[in-house]
Amino acid sequence: MLTAHILQKVPTAGPAVRQGRGSKHGVAAIVSLFLFLLVVSPVDEVLSFVLNVVSRAFEFQADAFAAGLGYGKELRAALLRLSKENKGALHVDPWFSAMHYSHPPLVQRLGAIDANTDQKKRL
Repeated sequence: MLTAHILQKVPTAGPAVRQGRGSKHGVAAIVSLFLFLLVVSPVDEVLSFVLNVVSRAFEFQADAFAAGLGYGKELRAALLRLSKENKGALHVDPWFSAMHYSHPPLVQRLGAIDANTDQKKRL
C-alpha cells in the first residue's frame, strides 16, 4: 500500500526529463523510495527467518505424526528417494539453511524420524 503511494508520486518522463532538466520532486520521490527500501529490507529478512522457523517446526511435527502412526520407515524411504531424484544436498551449511530453506535438511529430518521411530518402539 505504501509502496504504491510512493510510486504514484514518481513523475513520468515528461518534457523536462527528455530535455535533460531534472525535477526536484522526482529526485525527492526517488530518495524517499530508496530510504523506504532501506527500512523494509531488514524487516523482510527477519520476517522470512521467522516464517522459515515456523515452517520447519511444522515439518518436524508432520514427520513425528507420520512416524507415530507407524509410517516412519516409509517416510524415510520416500524422503531419500525424493532427495536422490532432486539431487538434493545431504550436508548444507546450518546458517544458510536456517535463513533460506523452509524445510529442514534431509539429515536432520531423517534423524528426527529415526528418533521418533525408536521412541515408539520403546513404548
